[in-house]
Amino acid sequence: MTRVMLLAACLVACGTAHVPEGDAGHDAAIDAGLDARVVDLGEDASVDAGVDAGPTAVRCGATDCAVGEACCFDTGACFDPIADPTACPVPPDGECRANEHCAEGQVCIALDGTCLGEGRCIDPGGCGGDSEPVCGCDGETYPSRCAAHRAGVRVGEVGSGGACGQPQLAAGGRRRCDDDGDCPADGRCDMDEGFCVWGPPRVACGHDGQCPEGSDCCPYTGACFDASCDDCCRQPPPGTYFPCRQDSECHQFDIFHFCQSVGCGGALGGCRGMPSSCGGELSPVCGCDGSEYTNECWAWMEGVDVDPDGLSCL
Repeated sequence: MTRVMLLAACLVACGTAHVPEGDAGHDAAIDAGLDARVVDLGEDASVDAGVDAGPTAVRCGATDCAVGEACCFDTGACFDPIADPTACPVPPDGECRANEHCAEGQVCIALDGTCLGEGRCIDPGGCGGDSEPVCGCDGETYPSRCAAHRAGVRVGEVGSGGACGQPQLAAGGRRRCDDDGDCPADGRCDMDEGFCVWGPPRVACGHDGQCPEGSDCCPYTGACFDASCDDCCRQPPPGTYFPCRQDSECHQFDIFHFCQSVGCGGALGGCRGMPSSCGGELSPVCGCDGSEYTNECWAWMEGVDVDPDGLSCL
């Protein structure tokens, strides 16, 4: 039975419910100076499996949906899964575009770390003990990624690094350092933390109010971006999680990530991790570095894009 059918029955019998906001979690958020409250899922969240039940008012991008409405992750718009399910149709490939496309106890999560786009139904299960706070794509700070998923909320790649509205220096690959000389050319050493970091701090967000002046919140990535940058807020290609044109933009997340794009001309691509292993299928490709590789995977393992025309290897 799908969530849509269960929701129809519950709207008649259950009334309105909401995720409780715990005093301890709320006070901790204030003490830390966070720009969003920490959502406390209650004491039972650590032991109960599945998604917290009951129809709730959800946020879809920067929009607060009405109670009974759901978020369509494909469009970033609210829709009524009972009155107008065609507004967010179930994909034919077995994936999902809304939590209501999943079975009871499951949520629709984008495995590539984006806030919008198709995803897969997963069972978030029960949440364990201590964990780092994350910024949900709804602009709420949750005690953990698991807690956000239990609330039916996605977490972007930037949001996984800390609270909403707070600058986050990415310790890419957690490479330790004593000075800048221990880091790659596009990184520097954060002497206080003892790790290499890349680029300016990124800020996770769910709406524009959580971003610095001159920045807007990107609904695709859940990250603040320079409002004057045309490339900085676009849906990244499938299998990637953040728009980019060069590898250094991805090193802000992890030194073992690279900017994957089509061809070698610096086209807009997306950040992704380098594969940790590859098969031996013989399907030679030409890398944009001028080297030949056994197959695409072996090129990506080296953080190299594939030249579809093979001109780089002539």
